Amino acid sequence: MTSIERPQFFRTRDRRAHSISKYALDGKPLNSRNTHGVHAQADSFVTVRKPEWADESWLAVHDRARELQTARPDALVCGVSAAELLGWPLDDNLLGGPLHVVASGGDGRVRRPGVIGHRSKHIAPIEIYGIRINAVRFVLLELAAVLSEWQLVLVADALMGKWHGPPLVNRTQLSTFVAEVRGYSGRSRLIAAVARAREDVDSPQETELRLTIVDAGLPEPVIHHAFSVPGAGRVSPDLAYIEAKIAIEYDGDQHRLDPDQHEYDIRRYDAMRRAGWEVIRVTKRTPRRKYLAQIRAALAERSP
Repeated sequence: MTSIERPQFFRTRDRRAHSISKYALDGKPLNSRNTHGVHAQADSFVTVRKPEWADESWLAVHDRARELQTARPDALVCGVSAAELLGWPLDDNLLGGPLHVVASGGDGRVRRPGVIGHRSKHIAPIEIYGIRINAVRFVLLELAAVLSEWQLVLVADALMGKWHGPPLVNRTQLSTFVAEVRGYSGRSRLIAAVARAREDVDSPQETELRLTIVDAGLPEPVIHHAFSVPGAGRVSPDLAYIEAKIAIEYDGDQHRLDPDQHEYDIRRYDAMRRAGWEVIRVTKRTPRRKYLAQIRAALAERSP
């Protein structure tokens, strides 16, 4: 977590507590007047605790949520907006849109410009990064109505993985929850997505790689199979076909840009190959048809 200074919001009726006259409120340029009855003081800031992975898009959602909740403390951030604050994987076209909220009392929508208000019978307020949101389990149900099965697998993998910290839930707990709760849109789609989700996944790129392999008709590889090889010690490739001794690694930018990581990768892959493993490396620039063809050929050659 890092600390960052952001604009301080206040209600118009509280201007005297901030030593701001009505003249200054009406005539002085202010940072924000997006929410009726709320202003941002041009020279006053608050300290926000920002997770290391958060970007400018995250900060924009955080600011909009703070501004709205200054006027409407009962407005809980929900759906895709809550998912963005939680750092869950979302398609770019879902980012930067209206702020999705639900009233904590559950009776009536929040109606404001730039805000989409929802009604729900699944409400449990929590606080994260200083913002009040709906409970994580209910945010997942809200996403079921708007995300595809593929996108929901990404989210479920994130919940059970270590993308931004320890896993929030295990596979049994997640499967039981989505099956037992009723009365939400996209229930069958979410249940199917959770059935395809796996624990211990490190990144959305690894999830997409696994789904692409399976959707191409290939057997599902094992996630992070751990074994020892001389010269590298304990290794656990992203994906593996154990009997065929095929390892599939997704190399993100850090594998190329970090010299220590790059050197370690070379030693590790060389050691695995000397131990009889074939290593197939995939990056975001590797054509899908290329790595799928490599996997098919390796399986045909190595499978018992």
